[in-house]
Amino acid sequence: MQFACASTTTAFFHLVRKMATKFVEARVRVNSIAAGVFRSEMMAGESNEHRKSDLSSEANNPPGRGGYDSDMGACILFVAGSGGVFLNGQVVYPNRGGYLGAP
Repeated sequence: MQFACASTTTAFFHLVRKMATKFVEARVRVNSIAAGVFRSEMMAGESNEHRKSDLSSEANNPPGRGGYDSDMGACILFVAGSGGVFLNGQVVYPNRGGYLGAP
């Protein structure tokens, strides 16, 4: 299963870069957001607003909490708005600092 996930993720990132290169003449930016673990119904395993998962805040996590919908919204606004005007072909990783502990 991990092989399928890794190859699909890699293919998607490559697609983002290829599309960014292709659409640059049309002045269209192509970027992606690769979200880490956020509180969601999927993480809780049940579709219910009150069952959103509780995430551990003890990991490498400067905010000291799990991600919220508003955090993802802020990331989307950054990439799509004037703050991301110089981003093209990029993948943004809002992941609570999850990669900080990995070499």
